Amino acid sequence: MSSSEMESMLAAVQLNGSSFRAVAKNWVLTHGNTWRPWISNLQVVECPEYQGLPCGGLQRGRCVALNPPYPEGTCECVDGLLGDACAIERRQCSDGSSDSEHCQELSLVSDGLKYAMYGLAGIDWLLCLACLGFVLLLWNSPVVAASQPVFLLITLLGAFISVATIIPLSIDDSACGGDPGAG
Repeated sequence: MSSSEMESMLAAVQLNGSSFRAVAKNWVLTHGNTWRPWISNLQVVECPEYQGLPCGGLQRGRCVALNPPYPEGTCECVDGLLGDACAIERRQCSDGSSDSEHCQELSLVSDGLKYAMYGLAGIDWLLCLACLGFVLLLWNSPVVAASQPVFLLITLLGAFISVATIIPLSIDDSACGGDPGAG
């Protein structure tokens, strides 16, 4: 489209009060021999999608034609991403390599966090024991009797067991040869 054609289209919009859409439609209908060759040269490359975008969008990778003029394409991922659609993040292995297929992701909990969890579990267990003593001491009092003391004991047992799950959850891969100081 030449600049004179664009100027005439804008003038038609301003002078005639036509909509730009109607003027553009008229240009497309009258100048088919101008734009049809453009269409035949355009090729849409099809690439795998991630999160609804080819190659996950420009931040993750770009779509490149494999064998023009065919529409099949592949993703060229940015550094740190892998996969057909740049959907897999490359992890750094503990040995310094970045081979994500052979890299084992260790689940490590720092020692400080473990001790904090043990401390909070201990406080919770002490509170459970204090409540147990309260229920046993005042078993026959009207307040505890109205609160169904057997149900109170079952609730305390549940709280004690629930907090006890912190012990096995604090065991991490450092017992299996991982770096115990990482976290």
